[in-house]
Amino acid sequence: MENKDIIDNLLQSWSIDTQKNDQEDMQIWEIRIISIRYRLYSIILIILIIVWIFNYILPKQESYQNSKQALQTIRTETDSFADKQKQLQIDIDLSQKIENWEEKILACINDQAWCEQLDPQVKSNFSEVVSYLQANSLSSKKMSVDEKMILKNINEYLTKKDFSWLSKNWGINKISIWDPTEFKSNLYYVTIYLNITFQNKDWLLSFIHNIERKINPQKDLRILYKIDEISYDLMAYEQKQNVDIYLKAFYYK
Repeated sequence: MENKDIIDNLLQSWSIDTQKNDQEDMQIWEIRIISIRYRLYSIILIILIIVWIFNYILPKQESYQNSKQALQTIRTETDSFADKQKQLQIDIDLSQKIENWEEKILACINDQAWCEQLDPQVKSNFSEVVSYLQANSLSSKKMSVDEKMILKNINEYLTKKDFSWLSKNWGINKISIWDPTEFKSNLYYVTIYLNITFQNKDWLLSFIHNIERKINPQKDLRILYKIDEISYDLMAYEQKQNVDIYLKAFYYK
């Protein structure tokens, strides 16, 4: 009888312990499940927040920044409008004076006459005035650029030592005209390569002088040149030399 009681007590104790263990296991599983759910909810919430930020907050912020920048640009343009209007009027006045004083400007540049009598605005912007008078159109229906006009300008203007004598200053050995390149807005340039024989440095200086300090009297043959490169041996300045010259001819169309 005593053994049976002991066994019953053991079984009863084991049953109670088993129930307690099962209950504890269930509680642990419930806690784990709840923890997993909270993690999933947290992950989903983070994803939703990220989606909300990328689809709503960032576009709104970008739109705000763009609007702010546009408003700042408008304010800047508005503030500078008066200055631009004033400068435009100055440019218009200068261009009108160039047209009215063209003959005297040419006399000043080519013959050093009438220089003191020129308008003060013309004298204070003389380099711009010279460029304005030289700028021309080189457009051609048959070619990308009017090469005949360039060749005629070189032959009848750049290669003259004295316009009154009409004497050639040197001999041209080679001419190459490259394709046009856009410079800014409707302003273009074409690179020109020349190989010229100069008798001495004075002939070279005369060539440079025609480009930088003279204006072609023939208006329809004027071209605005800028010198890019000249290969000249300064040590042999008294000797005849074949010189490579690269020019840029600027024009509008």
